Amino acid sequence: EVLDQYPALETFDIDANVSASSNISDELCGEDFSPQVTLFNLGNLALTSADVSYSIDSNPSLTVNWTGNLESGESIVVASPSYSDLTPGSHSFEVDVTNPNATADENSANDSFVINFEVSPSYSTDQLILNIMTDDFAEDISWELSNSNGAVVVSGPSSNYDDNSTIQEVLTITDFEECYTFSIFDSFGDGICCNEGNGSYDLLDESGNIISSGGDYGSGESVKFKVQKALSTDEVELNNLIGFYPNPVKNILNLVLTKVNEDVSYQIFNTLGQSIGKGNLASNQAHIIDMSYYQSGIYFVKLTTSSSSMIKKIIKD
Repeated sequence: EVLDQYPALETFDIDANVSASSNISDELCGEDFSPQVTLFNLGNLALTSADVSYSIDSNPSLTVNWTGNLESGESIVVASPSYSDLTPGSHSFEVDVTNPNATADENSANDSFVINFEVSPSYSTDQLILNIMTDDFAEDISWELSNSNGAVVVSGPSSNYDDNSTIQEVLTITDFEECYTFSIFDSFGDGICCNEGNGSYDLLDESGNIISSGGDYGSGESVKFKVQKALSTDEVELNNLIGFYPNPVKNILNLVLTKVNEDVSYQIFNTLGQSIGKGNLASNQAHIIDMSYYQSGIYFVKLTTSSSSMIKKIIKD
């Protein structure tokens, strides 16, 4: 026996809906963000047109003026944008639909869709340095480093640490352009601070940048990050030879090549990975790039010679 739903499910003649499904994880590490902007017809009548807009973070939205024929219950992918080189941290991608069948949507409650996600940080290093100050029960402490496939690359300790002692472990990286997850555990579930002593830990790259730190982590905590090969000698030399100021920049960016004996080409990228400016700079001279017409935000300048290249992050006020 089939019983009628009570109260009856409300339906609408005009009801457009959008989504951006693509099996996107909550945290991206070394991956492009590639959503599938999808239009659904949840209305009783066929959907023949709609305006679908999408944007990431505070960047201007892009609009697809879709036309076609979607029967009730059907869907179609209207855009497949891809965003590369997103800055580490929090990001938000929003999709909106308006003007279905050139009229108002009778159910506006599902006209918007938002994905919030994180981008893992990246470090250029050949080694990771783990410093641990143990608490009164050092035998509870363990840790591991796993790769993007979930395989444990290295773990410790090989034997129990001593109570209330300072430990340093050096983890050598062999696979680069790889995403790793560092996890630290406490078998008793109270961390290494602050019930049974005042223990702590920090995980650093070889330049001393803190990847993760803490102590009051209960049964454990994890951090995901990407490891790139440390800069080559040529890249370090190029970085030391080029004057690059001011940063943040308001109007004029100065590039001083008086110590560089070969021409340099440059490209400017926004946070979407899109090239928005390029040019060539003569060697042994000072140059300016007019940034006044760029919107405030984060940009990346790639400088390339015949033998090496480097990327500088700049902030436009």
